[in-house]
Amino acid sequence: MMHVMEWTDKDDETVDEGLVSQMEQEGRKMLRCVALTSRNSDCERIVKLGDPAIKIAEMADKHEVDIIIMGTRGLGRTDENVGHLPCKVLHLTSRPTILIK
Repeated sequence: MMHVMEWTDKDDETVDEGLVSQMEQEGRKMLRCVALTSRNSDCERIVKLGDPAIKIAEMADKHEVDIIIMGTRGLGRTDENVGHLPCKVLHLTSRPTILIK
């Protein structure tokens, strides 16, 4: 399970490490709210900063996931059936991906 907070450049010298740490803690807190059954005991919760589509594709490859499951749209207001993030993920990975409306 993964949550990526959009961040332009984590390696930027001007980054406030305290702010980054606080953002990562908030991301972990959000993921802890997702209930998992005992059958998912090997599920890992990952929080990343960066370009969400790139991080999702990278982590899917790194962890050799069988399938990516994500929503069709995020929090943005769009009339499109599929938002820009899922489209970008689909272009960046060859892993099977399920989009949930």
